[in-house]
Amino acid sequence: MIATLGTEPERAAAEILDVLPLGSRWLRAQVRSQEPSWSLPQLHALGYLRRCPGASLSDLAGYLGIGLPTASTLVSRLVNAGYLERVEDPAERRKVSLSLTDRGQGRFDGALDLARRELAERLGRLSPRDLAKITVAAAQLRKIFEDAPPDRAR
Repeated sequence: MIATLGTEPERAAAEILDVLPLGSRWLRAQVRSQEPSWSLPQLHALGYLRRCPGASLSDLAGYLGIGLPTASTLVSRLVNAGYLERVEDPAERRKVSLSLTDRGQGRFDGALDLARRELAERLGRLSPRDLAKITVAAAQLRKIFEDAPPDRAR
């Protein structure tokens, strides 16, 4: 498939889109090996709220692609487990702000740290030149993806 694409940007885009799901699957497996009780939707919710503290239940539901009742149930489980806190907006009772608790942040960061070390070990097998290329490419990808508008689909 990649060989039939015409331009360098098209080939690069195809490679990136092919590798992103592999990296995401690997990361999920690494985190779940440390926190096996977390379901994939819970893991996605914790990751989103780590990046977007104070997000609303509607924002989380939109990100996860689920309805508000399902998101509310998921959040309730994470609140009861001590990983999230839910704060009601004093001006609008039905609106809540969601954030990781210290416990949730610590457990999530701990699992990510172990994944980071495992990935560093694997990357350590590469040449310094290849590592430098990966580092530069990752920084460029960050700029591209950070410029993307937030997902507002519901």
